[in-house]
Amino acid sequence: MNNYSINSEDDGDIVIAGDVISGIAYEAACKVSGISKFLPFGKSSLLPGRAAENASKFVKVSTGEDGIKLKFRVVVNGSRKVTDVITELQKTVKNSVQEITGRAVSSVNIVVSDAEIAAEDQSTS
Repeated sequence: MNNYSINSEDDGDIVIAGDVISGIAYEAACKVSGISKFLPFGKSSLLPGRAAENASKFVKVSTGEDGIKLKFRVVVNGSRKVTDVITELQKTVKNSVQEITGRAVSSVNIVVSDAEIAAEDQSTS
């Protein structure tokens, strides 16, 4: 994973490892209700999970002049309106990463890959 320059001062550069940024983003994302699981990117994309120690598998981090860009793939659980869940996820992650790193987050992109909707009980008495 890449490192991202946060600030350059007379005393030296401040650099944060991409794994740290993805960890911050992932921990914040896990606090949002309505997400069943996060889907990893890359070769392990068939292994859904919630393992914080592997946060870099679940969050893509890139940077540009306008700030940090983050991307998640999620499965929603159907307990809440999808747009409400995703909006909360974006705001929560953005605020957390900005607060902790001191660097602007330009986007938090979410791909909803699936929805796990509980089947209603169809039995009759």
